[in-house]
Amino acid sequence: MRYIAAITGLVLCAWASGCVTEDRDNNIRADTMDLSNKTVLMVIAPSDFRDEELFVPKEFLEENGAKVVIASEKRGTANGMFGGVTSVDLPVSGITIGDYDAVVFVGGSGVESHRLYEDGAYLKLAADADGAEKIVG
Repeated sequence: MRYIAAITGLVLCAWASGCVTEDRDNNIRADTMDLSNKTVLMVIAPSDFRDEELFVPKEFLEENGAKVVIASEKRGTANGMFGGVTSVDLPVSGITIGDYDAVVFVGGSGVESHRLYEDGAYLKLAADADGAEKIVG
């Protein structure tokens, strides 16, 4: 169910931005979008992030030319809830929000187990992204 909610949310966001449209017969279709000049920051828990919430949008963004940077508590690797593994490019505490066009916070049980909603670096990142009027997901 969460997977369906995540995909639905992504489609709605894409629709609002114009990369998902309806054709003459009201069939929904995704248009390719040139994101080659965009950089998206995806923020994950150090462990137990939702694999599909990271890997599905990351693939879509990269296929359309965006540069995707992954941040977490520290550099290295992070493991998803369902066995996915990803490299962490930089720590959340070292982010300059002006370097990114959008910030996507990935869910998962790691958000709770690491209590990221109380972590000052994660909270500052969210506040900075909002203050800079970045796209936040």
